[in-house]
Amino acid sequence: MSMTLYAHAARARMTEPRWLRIILTLTALGFLLLLVGLPIIVVLLEAFRKGGEAYLHALQDDGVLAAVRLTLLVAAIAVPLNL
Repeated sequence: MSMTLYAHAARARMTEPRWLRIILTLTALGFLLLLVGLPIIVVLLEAFRKGGEAYLHALQDDGVLAAVRLTLLVAAIAVPLNL
């Protein structure tokens, strides 16, 4: 019951029209896709440009394995410190 009252009170405080809220939400999602999604797509396309076999072959290089280990070590230290 209290959740319904809270939702009603929150809805009553909104002064912007529904269409404006939808446009603002879609604009924010578009920017998010542009700033986060597009670079991820570009990185994946470049990583697999020569095919998955070349990607797997590169993972056998000692320098690549050292970089992956270092990345995982730093992440294992940094993530708990930021919690």
